[in-house]
Formats: sequence, C-alpha cells, structure tokens
Amino acid sequence: MTKKQILKYLEENELNVQSAPASVVALDLVYVGYIDSDEIHGIKYSPIFSHICSKNLKPFYQIIPQKIITKISAKIYSDYSKDPKSLENKIKKHKELQEKLDMLWKKRFKMEPLKFYKKFIKTSREWWKYGSIGEDKAEAISQEITPKFAKRHNLNIKEASEIMNILSFPKIQSIFNLERTDFLEICLDFLNKKISNKKINNYIKKYFWFKTDFYKTKHITPEFLKKEVLKEIKKRKKESISKELKEIKNHFKEIHNQKRKIISNLKITEQDKKDIYFAEETIYWFDQRKEEMMIQLHYLFSFLEDLAKKYHLNYYDLADCTVGELESFLKNKKKISKTEKKKREKGVFLVYEKNKKVKMFYNRNAQEMLDVVFHSDEKKLKGRVASTGGLEKVKGKARIILNPEKDKFNKGDILVASMTRIEFVPLMRKAKAIITNEGGIACHAAIVSRELGIPSIIGTKSATRILKDNDLVELNLKTGIIKIIK
Repeated sequence: MTKKQILKYLEENELNVQSAPASVVALDLVYVGYIDSDEIHGIKYSPIFSHICSKNLKPFYQIIPQKIITKISAKIYSDYSKDPKSLENKIKKHKELQEKLDMLWKKRFKMEPLKFYKKFIKTSREWWKYGSIGEDKAEAISQEITPKFAKRHNLNIKEASEIMNILSFPKIQSIFNLERTDFLEICLDFLNKKISNKKINNYIKKYFWFKTDFYKTKHITPEFLKKEVLKEIKKRKKESISKELKEIKNHFKEIHNQKRKIISNLKITEQDKKDIYFAEETIYWFDQRKEEMMIQLHYLFSFLEDLAKKYHLNYYDLADCTVGELESFLKNKKKISKTEKKKREKGVFLVYEKNKKVKMFYNRNAQEMLDVVFHSDEKKLKGRVASTGGLEKVKGKARIILNPEKDKFNKGDILVASMTRIEFVPLMRKAKAIITNEGGIACHAAIVSRELGIPSIIGTKSATRILKDNDLVELNLKTGIIKIIK
C-alpha cells in the first residue's frame, strides 16, 4: 500500500484501536503471526497497523480494522456450530505450542543463541496465529449468541446480555484473582509471623511472569516479593486483607450461585447448553491467552537482557529492533543505525500486509496517519455495560491512566484506560468504576470488574480521548451512556 492508499483505507474503515507501552520486537513478533493467521481461522488478517514512539515509553497504538475482528469472531462460532470439536482442537493446539515454548526456554542454555532464537520465534509466531482469535474479546457472545438467546426466551437484548454475562462466566477464577489470593495469603503469613519460604517459592514458580508488559519484564525474586508484601502490609491492617480475601472468594461463589439460579428458573434448551459451553470455554481460553502471552514475552525479554549484558549493550537497543534485525545481530553483530533508532524513538507508523515486508513511515507521515486514525466528531460517549456492581448509576472523578505504574490514581477515582492489563489490577481494585476504549465480554476489564463487583463500561472506543483528568462523569449502568457533568 502506498501512503495515499493507507490514508484512504484508515479514513474509510472502522478501526479497533488499543494502546499500551510496547517494543518494536514484540509488535513485529505478534503482527507477523496475525497476518499469517488465516491458516488457522480462514479469514484474511491484512492489513493491520501500529504506531510506536519508544522515547520515554509513550504508548503504542494497535490499529486493526474492525471488520477483520468481527469476521473471525463469526467464523469461530460458525465452525463451532457445525463441529463443536473445532473449538477444543484450537484450544488444545494453542496450549501445545505454549508447552513447546516452555520446553525451549528450559533448554536455552544448552543451545547456541541463534538456534534458540530462531526456534523460539518460529514457535511463538505459530502461537500468535491462534492468539489472533483473542482480539475479538469473545465478540461472538454478544453478536451471535445473545440475540438468539433473547429470541428463544422472549427477552430484550439488555436482559439477555445481563443473563449471558453471568451464564458465560468460567468455572475457574481468572488468573488475576488467583494471583491476588496467593499474594494476600503470603501477606497474612507475614503479619502472623509465619513466613513460609515454600509459599514464596511456589508463588514465584506460578507467577514469575506477572510483572511483564509488551516492553520489558521485571524479575520476581524472593527479595522483590518480600518488598511488595511489606509495602502492602504497611498500609493495611490484617482485618482489611482478610476481608479482601473473603470478598474475592465470596464474589466468585455468588456469581456461580446466580448462574445456578438462572439455569433453574429458565427452561434451558440444548442450543442454550451448547452456546453457554462455547461462551465459558472461549472466555477461559482468552484468560489463559493473557497469561501465556506474558510468559513468552518474559522469555523473550529475559533473552534480550542476557544478550545486552553479554555484548555490553543497552537493552532498549535490542528491544527497538524488528525480529529480523535481531536475527541479523545474532548472525553478524550488526546493530540498527543510530539514525534509524532515533527515528523510531520519535514515532514510526508500521503497516503489515500479507506476504509483504513491513512498511515504516516516520515523522510527519507517521503523525498524519495517526491523526486520521484519531479523527472523530463523536460527541456522545457510550459503551457496553460489562458489570453493574449492583448499581444503576455511578458518579465520580475520571482519571486517565496510560502508565499504571507511574500515573497518579486515588481510591474512589473512575479508572479510564484504552484497555486494562495485569499491571492495572491494583488500580482497578481501588476504582469506583472502570471505563475502557476496548470492548468484549472476554476482555480483561470485563472479566476482572465482574469478579470484583465493580461497575464497568467497555468498548467506548474513544473514552481516553474525550474524557480529561478530573472530569466529573456519570455512568448510566442501564444504557452504557457516559456523561460529563463538569
């Protein structure tokens, strides 16, 4: 595509935009897998775009045409309707690829670095072909399953959506609440002066990847974990921690009690059972996808750290390379030029197309493309209610969060983000409500807000651009409309 064609495409198509800190190597790893993922689901996944400005860790923007995501969502459900085993087979193959990556990582010191890297990238990109399916955040549930469920049971869409939100809830807690439970139990051990090294080691074994994002990883050592525990217990009493633990467990039970009640009150058909199974499995699959992608990024970034130490380089000199440029470095120690690195730090717009080399646009060209992506005359802010928290309306002060580890956030603020990820969870627990640009019943914000019982509206597309810090906003948890009061 030429610049003119790209601008025209961006202007004429509805775009699904997400943002977060990220590195060039992570994007290149993921998006090459995405554009080849038609081998898995049969839908053309091209073109896709991103903009990244790595200087000062400004957020990158993932830009995927909405029609691609919608078509894949419909196709996965259609395949399942014809053959229920099609979903199980995809989940199984995806899991096998993660296990292959885990084995590769264990063998890395026995392998020559270039050989390890090439095998890792090849396997990871196969994993991301299946991972591309997760970008829809289980859109099929709202687009395909809910309307049919409403019709079968003579319900309106709002009623059907609320019921399906509960019926589709997975049988197993999300990884985020499982981690929180284990962490809080260690906090109680410290308060009771029963420090268990076994528990600490088990925690690290299970959650070594937990502080990883798309740009770098933080290594969870016993010392690091103890500092996090001391930080937690310094600001909280034993009763408060015990109460949170109880709430996590009780709220999960309560959702399943509601689920059983709905099933006993409604005349559930065989098609309902089939659809509920699809919804449960898909949401759980996408939750596992989050964990697995952080694990493999932890592997990749740890590998880059080792390379940087070995060759006396800055980690970011490697993280801002493409996958191919890193392979060239491992072959002949050739780094990207300082000029190229500076251009990427200032901002680069990447275009991925099937069977074509990635195109990069810089400076004014990159900004012009990003401006087209964000051009919107939208005045009304509305999304989908993922969780009511038992309320009809909620008011509060908006706080736009781009970097959850640095941006200021107070207890009782309304969290506004492009999308939430693992590192957002501590803020989500303090939030009065949550608003996100991205949407889908299986998105991180939807799952965590339902488990925590916090009101949330997702899929607004432009909340982070329309709302400003300290805006007093009102969330209507019946309609999904968000109003700026002042």
